[in-house]
Amino acid sequence: MSPSESVTMDADTQVVLKRETSLTDCLNPLLTSMKLFGLYFVRQTEAADTIPGRKWRRCNAWMIHGMIIVALMWINVVRMFSVFKSEDKFGLALLTKTLAIVWTIELAILQTAFYANSHRGTLQDVFSKIKLPDDCAGIYAGWPLSTR
Repeated sequence: MSPSESVTMDADTQVVLKRETSLTDCLNPLLTSMKLFGLYFVRQTEAADTIPGRKWRRCNAWMIHGMIIVALMWINVVRMFSVFKSEDKFGLALLTKTLAIVWTIELAILQTAFYANSHRGTLQDVFSKIKLPDDCAGIYAGWPLSTR
């Protein structure tokens, strides 16, 4: 039965069945692109260890990918500090180098924040708890693609 079909309960009352879609389903193209850049992953919910009291979960490929991206971003921050030389004078070149370092640090902090939220599962909790009715879901399902 499709979500737009109506069901007749008695002769005078019609009930329209509405299906609710999670925000994760609607934002699937956006979340897939976030996975490619290591910004989003979903942890497994079952515990990998059978010893009682331990709440470890196994890593999946997207989690390892995100961990590698975060490590590379912080290595890049350390590498960026090598652009300064003792001959640098105050001017456009020095300001550009300083701006590049600040920007690199900001990107590493943002990447780390996305990884931490995905690791704790807060992003997944928010996306799975919000339910959209079909009329809204149709709008948001094509939204990331309609901005082209």
